[in-house]
Amino acid sequence: MGWRGRRQATPSREEETSMRWRACLLLVVTGGALAALPGCGEDPAPGTPDTGLADNGGDGGDVVDNDTAAADTATADTQAPPDTGAPGDTAATDSSIGDTAVEDTGLPMDTSAPTDTAVEDTGTPMDTAMEDTVAPMDTVAPTDTVAPMDTVAPMDTVAPTDTGAGMDSMPPADGPSCAAPQVPCGSACVDTSNDPANCGACATACAAGQVCSSGACTAVCGMGTASCAGACVDTQTNNMHCGACGRACAGGTACSMGACVCPPGSVACAGRCVDTTSDPANCGACAAACATGQVCTAGACDAACGMGLTACAGACVDTQSSAAHCGLCGRACAGGTSCVAGACACPTGQTACAGACLDLRSDTRNCGACGNACVAGQVCSAGACTTVCAAGTTSCGGACVDTSTDNVNCGLCGRACAGGSTCVRGACACPPGQVACAGVCVTLATDGNNCGACGTRCGATQSCAMGACVLVCPAGTTNCSGTCVDTSTSGANCGACGVACTGGNTCQAGRCACPAGTTNCSGACVDLTSSGTNCGACGAACAAGTRCSTGECVLSCATGQVACGGACVNPQTDNNNCGACGVRCGGGQTCQRGACACPSGQTLCGGVCVDLNSNGSNCGRCGNNCAGGTTCASGLCACPSGQAVCGGVCTNVTTNRNNCGRCGNVCPGGQACVAGACTTTCPAGQTNCSGTCVDTSTSATHCGRCGNTCTGGAACTGGVCGCPSGQTRCSGFCVNLQTSNFSCGRCGNFCTGGSSCVMGVCTCPMGQTLCGGQCVNLQSSTTHCGACGTTCGAGAVCSMGRCACPTGTTSCSGRCVNLSTSNTDCGRCGNTCAGGTACASGVCACPMGTTLCSSTCVNLQTSNTNCGRCGNSCGDRRRCFSGVCVGGG
Repeated sequence: MGWRGRRQATPSREEETSMRWRACLLLVVTGGALAALPGCGEDPAPGTPDTGLADNGGDGGDVVDNDTAAADTATADTQAPPDTGAPGDTAATDSSIGDTAVEDTGLPMDTSAPTDTAVEDTGTPMDTAMEDTVAPMDTVAPTDTVAPMDTVAPMDTVAPTDTGAGMDSMPPADGPSCAAPQVPCGSACVDTSNDPANCGACATACAAGQVCSSGACTAVCGMGTASCAGACVDTQTNNMHCGACGRACAGGTACSMGACVCPPGSVACAGRCVDTTSDPANCGACAAACATGQVCTAGACDAACGMGLTACAGACVDTQSSAAHCGLCGRACAGGTSCVAGACACPTGQTACAGACLDLRSDTRNCGACGNACVAGQVCSAGACTTVCAAGTTSCGGACVDTSTDNVNCGLCGRACAGGSTCVRGACACPPGQVACAGVCVTLATDGNNCGACGTRCGATQSCAMGACVLVCPAGTTNCSGTCVDTSTSGANCGACGVACTGGNTCQAGRCACPAGTTNCSGACVDLTSSGTNCGACGAACAAGTRCSTGECVLSCATGQVACGGACVNPQTDNNNCGACGVRCGGGQTCQRGACACPSGQTLCGGVCVDLNSNGSNCGRCGNNCAGGTTCASGLCACPSGQAVCGGVCTNVTTNRNNCGRCGNVCPGGQACVAGACTTTCPAGQTNCSGTCVDTSTSATHCGRCGNTCTGGAACTGGVCGCPSGQTRCSGFCVNLQTSNFSCGRCGNFCTGGSSCVMGVCTCPMGQTLCGGQCVNLQSSTTHCGACGTTCGAGAVCSMGRCACPTGTTSCSGRCVNLSTSNTDCGRCGNTCAGGTACASGVCACPMGTTLCSSTCVNLQTSNTNCGRCGNSCGDRRRCFSGVCVGGG
């Protein structure tokens, strides 16, 4: 018999006790009685973990979840004096005679003797305190000041003797806190129901080609799920694979019915879910930001929050229910908790463990109690670690859940209910009184985004009441025929609903008055700086063809033109009025975009446009004069070919008798320099002019005879001075009659009025016509509309070559008038307002504070002949005061 056989044949006391304990556990799971197997009603031997199955404190009948304080008393529990939680825990405070376990793990509801006051006695290695550490629902001694719901949150000030960490956290070795249905595997949170690397349990990887479905490796995914990177997920509810693999929900949205939707009460703005009833950056609607110092309350910007709301970062929230501001601003509920009555609490049926809300009935890491992890191969069922799930439950990632009611595994593992729905009979459904709108459960009676029906959204100043949008006006506004208005500024409701301001008056502090910069002229508010009928003063009308500018009547020019010297010109192109009236372009410059500029390739030097590449006075730069006979070529001063500089002057050493052949070589008197040598005769075809041989047929300085110089740009041809081909001599200068603006077509013919010389004719720019020596646009000129000399009448403008009154005016007797405000043409041509009335909105009406009596506007408060009412005369001895005749005797 080998070693293994010998070990099996002679088990030790510890192995025997462990085997008996596993058998007892199997009996409990299958519903058997503990008395069916000897020793099942006793505590395990020393050194064996105390499971709580039979820890009855000596009463012999204590089963799972019924270990009461009465049964586990100081007289029955005979453990050693100090209860340190170490392997040999024999604390005097836990003196049960029959409980001699190394680690007393306790059951979830183990309420021990007065000195051991924890509701849940975890007995885990971290139970090192003199007094038993507190579990999430542990009702500690008076010295432990646990917060409401005993979540042991950061505000939980535990007494010195209680070493439990905030939220009763597990040791670091246990890994991170994970929200259901995820569990810690190493340093990561994973869902073992569909993670192919941790399928069913941590580090249990599926083989190549397999997928993880409901915590088991299979060839294909189960019904209702899809394979995404080896994980079987429900694409209808999975936030990382919503509608399709890899399509993750972002911006606070959640996956519902295969689409990423915002939670109830919020809408998507710029890629994130916001509550437009309280978000100051999106108040009432997306991108509608409140001003600095304002808060957002009920979807409207206001100076203060409404009753029952608190301003938190500009948002008005209910700190009694806000998960982001629970109890006070900035205190956010985490770990799956929600805000109830101003305190963060776990949902019903869940307990706070290590900062997360968990169901201790099915969580394999926290089975029955926080930190009580099931061993590999076990599942958590009804708060106890077992090998199989109880009837009516299904194993989903090691947790035994009822898929008919479990919101995380509804109908099948991994199918989570979203949008506020809950699991009912294996299907996600909205709570009573709610319906699903775009995958989110809402109450149609009160939801402002789905009021009465899905998609029916109430306006920014409305709220939903009994399924209908009703108007709720913010503070400082009044409901006027279903619209919230500020009667202190509303022109249609000034001071009260229906009181409209007319005649250009605006509502200021609830009273109609003319705006700043305007004056009341005959009941109408006008700008004296621009009004054509009240220019500079009431009644001062501008004449036909003029307009009012800065309180003075000036010539009325078309768009883009200004009046200069009694004519309309375009300051962008007019050479005589470039940029402003009187600015004339000279020196060859032209007006380009309102500024005088030289033609392309030329530079302004000394007020004249020159070509720096060829101009001898400005060669290469302004002021650089080529001297000594040098000429400018490519911006550099140089002597002509065949010449040399002698004494600073370009000299032809082949013909110059003072520098014949070389500089300084002077030919004797009477001799000429020919081909660089002094001689008495000149070559054939040349003439000796003062000792220089020249060709008088081509020499510009000896043309035809010695000393005859050609001027004005003329050249010597055949011994005669004449202009180059295509040019004509005008006033001593050679000009091109086809292009010269000063001699266009003939000498002395100047092109004016904005025209330029084109092919010998003074021509206006494209789109303009020469009328009376001035280039004008017949399509817009009021003095030449459609044809030269056609002038538009008073107030009329030229549009597309036709005279017409401006928009809002009518032609009356050749004048353009506004029938809404004209006192001589009120409502219709010729209707004159008399008796002190003024035209307002086309009707002759008395000024504010006066009444029409016998065709005359009178003040009933002060008129002696119409006191209080028309025709009521006070007589000779009484006077009218505040509409009442007073005085007399």
